[in-house]
Amino acid sequence: MGVNKGKVLAILAKCGGSLSFIGSLLIIRDIVKKGKKNLNAFRRIMFGLSCGDIISSIGNILSTWPTPADQTYIWGAAGTTETCTAQGFFNELGNMGAVLYSASLSIYYVWTMTQGMKRKPMPKKSEFALHVVPITIAAIMAIAGLPFLVYNNAAGFNCWYGSYPTTGCSMDGTCTRGEHADIFRWVHYAIVWAAIIVVICCMVVIYMVVRDTEKKANFLTIAAHQSSSLRRSSLRSNASSADSVIDCEDPGNVEERTSRRKKKQPRSETTRKVANQAMLYIAALFVTWFFTTLLRLSQTISGVTNYWMVVMMALLFPLQGFWNALIYFRSQRQGNTARRRRSTKLSSKNANRASIAQQQSGGETTDEVSKDYITNHPSSEGVPT
Repeated sequence: MGVNKGKVLAILAKCGGSLSFIGSLLIIRDIVKKGKKNLNAFRRIMFGLSCGDIISSIGNILSTWPTPADQTYIWGAAGTTETCTAQGFFNELGNMGAVLYSASLSIYYVWTMTQGMKRKPMPKKSEFALHVVPITIAAIMAIAGLPFLVYNNAAGFNCWYGSYPTTGCSMDGTCTRGEHADIFRWVHYAIVWAAIIVVICCMVVIYMVVRDTEKKANFLTIAAHQSSSLRRSSLRSNASSADSVIDCEDPGNVEERTSRRKKKQPRSETTRKVANQAMLYIAALFVTWFFTTLLRLSQTISGVTNYWMVVMMALLFPLQGFWNALIYFRSQRQGNTARRRRSTKLSSKNANRASIAQQQSGGETTDEVSKDYITNHPSSEGVPT
């Protein structure tokens, strides 16, 4: 690979790493800003995922700089063997931690969706396992590479598992460092794809939960519509009886029954929103690891490194923190919009009820009726969050 091609790879890694670093830092800042009171299982998992991504992002920002300066064929090489080893160690620690935390996040989403509208907090022991497994495996993989001297710049844009002085030196026994790098790579990708298989299984479960929830919601909607139709037909069959029923009917009771029927819908809508959010995080994981895995498979089968696959890897692999930040803040924006809409609807409902109460009371002003209504209905003053 020529110096100019290596320069392109290094610059792409630096740009992607910078975006990912900023995105993950913003997520951590938002979580810390919310305070301990609002620190739930989702935010704790996102905190761990973002920490792993920040570690790997720093390695991508440094790119070729930690590579030993005597490797003049690598653009930007200005470090030593020790700095390259340190970069490789933290690259493995961050990358492995991030992908395993992504699997933990998928498991959390499955647990959340199977709870329906109960919204119970995740058990402490279950959440503890979702943190211990990523941290432990990532630390073991990163530390295990140190005594085998496997951290070298073989990819062309950063130090990771690789042999030195040439990629194929392990075949003829001429390696001075990283003779067992291929073994570490395969163990690494076996763990990564085991995590991705877990994520795929979670996708299937999420799809099934959404499908079943929507079926139930549709059934309840049809049943409510049929019941309403039968009630209207019964009222129309006796005009005088219908008039008396309508005259005696309290508008608040009619509104309450309608509200109860409509409340059968939010579970389906909430479930779909949660599923969409989970699928976006899963898609970010696939985009991150697709070309990296494809490149390794291509190298193993053909023995040749395809430069354009390396370019795609350098472009997309460092961006997981960036994608996560877009998804994370997209969800917050949607939540804020939904809360504003609920607040507007509640204000409109209170105004309508106050108007009805004014008509029934006769001489009171709207303000007096509104105050009286709020006094008798204190739960309507705010929107539950």
